[in-house]
Amino acid sequence: MIHEVRDQGDCGSSWAVSTSTISSDRLAIISDGRVNATLSPQQLISCNQHRQRGCEGGYLDRAWWYIRKLG
Repeated sequence: MIHEVRDQGDCGSSWAVSTSTISSDRLAIISDGRVNATLSPQQLISCNQHRQRGCEGGYLDRAWWYIRKLG
C-alpha cells in the first residue's frame, strides 16, 4: 500500500517528490488500498509555478495548496 521511495536525481525537487509521495500514500491508506495512485512530482514541478522554482527548490506549503485546490 505504501509507495516506493523515489530518486529525485540532481533536481532540487524534494518539496515536490515528498509531497506527491505522501499524498499517494495517504490516498492508499484512507481508501484501504482501493485507491493506489502514484501521483506525479513532475506535475508540481512543471505546473505549480506560483513562487516555486522547479528543480531550484520550492515550498511544501505551496505544494500542499496546489494538491488540495487543483489535484
